[in-house]
Amino acid sequence: MRNSSYIALSTPYYSFDPRAKIIFTLLMCVLPFLPLTWMAQSLLTLLVVVLSCTQIGVKNTLKNIKVILPILILMTLLMPLQGRGGEPLLTVKNVLIVSENSLYSWQKILNRFLLLSLMCSLLMETTKSSSILLSLRSFHMPYSVALVLSLSLRLIPTISDTFMEIRDSQRLRLPNPGEEEAKKKKITSLLPTLTSVLVVSIKSIASTSEALELRGYGRGNKRTSYRKLKSVKNVFPHIVLSVIVPAIIGISLLFWR
Repeated sequence: MRNSSYIALSTPYYSFDPRAKIIFTLLMCVLPFLPLTWMAQSLLTLLVVVLSCTQIGVKNTLKNIKVILPILILMTLLMPLQGRGGEPLLTVKNVLIVSENSLYSWQKILNRFLLLSLMCSLLMETTKSSSILLSLRSFHMPYSVALVLSLSLRLIPTISDTFMEIRDSQRLRLPNPGEEEAKKKKITSLLPTLTSVLVVSIKSIASTSEALELRGYGRGNKRTSYRKLKSVKNVFPHIVLSVIVPAIIGISLLFWR
């Protein structure tokens, strides 16, 4: 089982305190919901893309975008259903396909979704899951909620790896694996793989519950931790920067025309 989606690199974002990174991520995720112009929203998304490329690399950033690419394509296909008013931009046989309002609504939703995805990916890939959970606990989050987040951060990457392993093993059992490359685009070809992943996930429930029981989950005594975060006094500049930087970006974009 993978402990997290953490990527071991040595860029400046890694040196920031996880509590500051959580605050920075939350504030940056609020910015695209401000009343910004379409150009300001696009600039904000571009800024996050550049931040991700410089801190975790272009390859990892493109990998994160590739994961959400089907959803982005679906948003584009549904663009004619969004904001029917405004000046027509594309019509087919007097049928309105794309209007000015639908184009603006599409880019707004696209920018928001891309920004939220990249910021959350940046947090999880530059911070170990244990540090994230300790940070959430330092914000007085209940232990049961932190446990759910812990299992999610650990199991989701594991399920993704299981899917890749099962798919590769099924391809190796084919008489001619090269012929499958031309057929793999069929949605039905994923059904056996998804079924196998579901079976493996269900079987892991018993081992997960036993592991939690062995670690004392459900007892009434006070819980302890092997690790501790640095004192707030030592990381106070990080927390200040995590608030000031999004504030400056948001104010600048609000008044930028």
